[in-house]
Amino acid sequence: MYCVPHFISENILGEDSLTMQLLGTDGPLGNFWFRMAAAFGGLHRCWLVLLAAIPFAMIQSYTYLFLLKCTAYAAVMISIITTILAIISVGVYFWLVEVLSGDALVWYHAHNALFKMFDAEYAAYVSKGLGVLFLLVGALLACGLAAMRKSLQVAIGCVVAACECIFSMPAMLFQPCAEACAKIALFGLMMAGLTMLLSTADMEPQMTEVHGEIVGGLTRKFIFSHEQRLMVVFYAFGMLWLVELLNSLSQFIISYAVILWYYHPKPKGFGPSVPLIRGLIVGIFFHLGTVAFGAFLICTLRVVRIVFTWIARQAKAEGNQCCAVMAGCCACCVSCVQRYMEFITKNAYIDVALSSTSFLTAAQNAYGFIAADTSKVAILTGACFIVSVGVVAGVFTLTAGLTWLMVTTHERWTDSNSAHYVENPYFVAGMSGVIGSSVAVCFMVIFDHCADTLLYVFLWNKSHGHNTVAKYAPDSLIALTEYRKVESTGGGRVPRPEASGIFSSFFSSKAAAKADSPEQQGLLGR
Repeated sequence: MYCVPHFISENILGEDSLTMQLLGTDGPLGNFWFRMAAAFGGLHRCWLVLLAAIPFAMIQSYTYLFLLKCTAYAAVMISIITTILAIISVGVYFWLVEVLSGDALVWYHAHNALFKMFDAEYAAYVSKGLGVLFLLVGALLACGLAAMRKSLQVAIGCVVAACECIFSMPAMLFQPCAEACAKIALFGLMMAGLTMLLSTADMEPQMTEVHGEIVGGLTRKFIFSHEQRLMVVFYAFGMLWLVELLNSLSQFIISYAVILWYYHPKPKGFGPSVPLIRGLIVGIFFHLGTVAFGAFLICTLRVVRIVFTWIARQAKAEGNQCCAVMAGCCACCVSCVQRYMEFITKNAYIDVALSSTSFLTAAQNAYGFIAADTSKVAILTGACFIVSVGVVAGVFTLTAGLTWLMVTTHERWTDSNSAHYVENPYFVAGMSGVIGSSVAVCFMVIFDHCADTLLYVFLWNKSHGHNTVAKYAPDSLIALTEYRKVESTGGGRVPRPEASGIFSSFFSSKAAAKADSPEQQGLLGR
């Protein structure tokens, strides 16, 4: 520990030369690694608050689920508007350093933790920068909300159908808790292993010259060999792959359970028996390799696919010359992504659950199946993503806000003489919000993927036995898609629409349309 030699009133750091040297970017108290260590030390000292964020986020997520069932549009709008107002409020709070003066500015310095971590000039600069950033983000989100109101209204229909499915199977309400606990346990184990791996590095003291004498030990740094760097990279990629594998397995289980529920004739009651356990058994014993391979592709190609797919779609928009130029400059990459990567999405697991195909074939089938559809289903697919983002943002805001309020007002965390003193409350609040939103994602994934699976299996049912849809599909989904029976001499079956693709010629699909029931159609694989 170092003793900062000069404070002014209210424990605000002064601006004398020695203090500036200690807190400079190259100083022992101001370098990046020291500040990161201090920030993570704050997490250790208030671990109880972070632990409480998990059940608090679960309670919020369950509350949102019930609100979505009762009044979806109001719940989503309130969540998004609350988030926007909170972001704008934070921006105003940081920007106050520019408009206050006199006693009000002194009071503001005493209550803004930035002025206890940096010298006054740099803290004011950081505070203004954060204020501008948060205000811009709040304004952009407000504009985005105004532009997406129509899309949000469309998504509400999918919300109603998904809620009917989820609440018809009580086991589905426990799946997010189990997934969240599994992810937390996995992440904890992997982080412990990463810590052990990092500890294999050599620690070297950095030397400095004081009055002609060489002094060492003021700061230290880790020295990694080439092999150790490779091991760290390999371990980090393995962490991402395992987390993505858990996500993919969860999506497969949800798909399997929703398909079982869909093909349970109406009235559905509580649906099929133990659908999640059946999906877990099938996923592990029959499709684990497919799920792992899909997780690898999605994990490694997600960023590339999203970026270039967005460029390709925007380039098609009339008048978007900027994106057209970007697409022209990297036309080869865009073409490659469109041909080989655009279809690699989580919808592949729905086709795997339906027809037991390999991942690449399932991905191509799912993409072509939805793209070839000319009804409202293609438009509705993915619509619930907007709702999911709104709910996750709301959980993040409430969790981070409550944490910040606790660590900035309670003496346990504000007293510098306390063993639980938190130096950087903003970092702690942000990490608490990340933990809360991670838990909320587990809840919203089941919600979002349930809606996409219902739409996909509805299309499947309609293409293999059009006039049997009313026997299986929930009434809310029939009304949403404006389904109508057709007169047919072929038993109500029409060919499955599927766009041709590169993998369609390499792999043969096992999804044979032989009848209108899942057992006769070869659905669910096993």
